Amino acid sequence: MREWIRDWAPGFEGLIQANAYYDIVGLIGSRWESLGGLLRGTTDGDTGYKDAVAYSAAFLEPLQPRYAPLHDMTMSGGKKTGSDLFTMCRNKPLHGTTPAPIYFADGSGGVICWWIGTNVPLANHLLVDAEGALHISCQLLRDELLHSMATFADYLESGPAEVREAFRRAHWMTLRPQGYERKAWLSDGRQHLLFK
Repeated sequence: MREWIRDWAPGFEGLIQANAYYDIVGLIGSRWESLGGLLRGTTDGDTGYKDAVAYSAAFLEPLQPRYAPLHDMTMSGGKKTGSDLFTMCRNKPLHGTTPAPIYFADGSGGVICWWIGTNVPLANHLLVDAEGALHISCQLLRDELLHSMATFADYLESGPAEVREAFRRAHWMTLRPQGYERKAWLSDGRQHLLFK
């Protein structure tokens, strides 16, 4: 985890310097998902918004509580699945387009859009303004991710042994070659005593 922090930080900085705002939010959104899968011990190789939300709850929200309500910005009251923040920041930008605005499902016609960049006032970071725009500072988004990863590393080092086991098992599964049967790959990891 600490090596990832060291390796990822310059890349994030390069994206910020290149004004590649959509790319950085898409990449950071994908990191929430991946790290959440490692946190949850997701071993089937299929991570998603639940993993991103779990990572946010465990490591981002204690650092910045503004993350918590952003999973349901449209106030659907649990009537939908997913995370508005994850959908906006990860899905479309990671696939090469702009972040996705989020439509209110109550039929009001309201939409949450976004204001992303390096010129976002730091005090507005992760707040929705009166016009319905979520403000995201790329610098703070990067800093919060890297800080949360350091906290995750501390947790892995000092937390319960089961957490480290789940992490190692899930990480092993991320390395599974395409076409290699999942059960066999998991069995190989156990034979090499990487986890139980």
